[in-house]
Amino acid sequence: MELLLCPCKVLWEARVLRALAFGEEAGAGGENAAGRASLGSAGREASSLGIRKGAGPRLRSILLGRSLGLGAGLRGPGSQAREFGPLAGAEMESAATPDTLLAGACVLFTLCMFSAGLSDLRHMQTTRSVNNIQFLPFLTTDVNNLSWLSYGLLKGDKTLIVVNAVGAFLQTFYMLTYLHYCPRKRTVLLQTAALLGVLLLGYSYFQLLVPDWTSRLRQLGLFCSIFTISMYLSPLADLVKIIQTKSTQCLSFSLTVATLLASASWTLYGFRLRDLYIMVPNIPGVLTSLIRLGLFWQYRQVQEKSYSLLQT
Repeated sequence: MELLLCPCKVLWEARVLRALAFGEEAGAGGENAAGRASLGSAGREASSLGIRKGAGPRLRSILLGRSLGLGAGLRGPGSQAREFGPLAGAEMESAATPDTLLAGACVLFTLCMFSAGLSDLRHMQTTRSVNNIQFLPFLTTDVNNLSWLSYGLLKGDKTLIVVNAVGAFLQTFYMLTYLHYCPRKRTVLLQTAALLGVLLLGYSYFQLLVPDWTSRLRQLGLFCSIFTISMYLSPLADLVKIIQTKSTQCLSFSLTVATLLASASWTLYGFRLRDLYIMVPNIPGVLTSLIRLGLFWQYRQVQEKSYSLLQT
């Protein structure tokens, strides 16, 4: 029976391929409605034949790519129908690989930057005090994380959600530890209450007064960008002090490197997504980190020279 059906199957496959060839010729030469109609009818005929008769593996792959390409229609004069198949799938996977690596770099470097607070946490637990540790950086970083977490949830960006959820958890834990060892709890509680009030007002504003999703995303992204830029520019006063004293003892080299890598990763990530609210606010982070590294390189030589003079 199989031997008797083989000639019929060969003739049927030839008929389908002729229909596809006729459709391509009509699509290539048809810049009018008649050409597009011939292209669509040929594609539908070939696809219906393949589904009704049962094509072989080779013809099924051809029908799959051609039907998807024909269904998209003509994209302009002289354009060809786009074909999808194993090669297109491989191209999509290769294009997704850099995005995955870039998102992983954003997560890794940002978590390294957040983990810089672990040294302060260890100091508080060891000395059971909060000497030489400020509460305001924990508070502002927590606000920044919660703001970007809301932006990520609104946009549906998993990278933003993961990074800022972990960051908000760490900063909240640092704040609770500081509150536990701080002798002046009233000031800390007032600052925390002010933070919660601002967050509640912001949530009420975006939920009640900005019902449109696009406007809400734009305004929230603008707020996150301005807040992040202000955080990156706030240490400029410390940089002036470093230049005056010619000492980088108040700076952390590891935190500076982590901030540089995280800011650069998020800048590229925003550029990749064409999201200015992510890309623009991280550019000042790159610039300030480079300035810090320059100060490390410049005043390290000064300190080494002064130390050698004291030794002699």
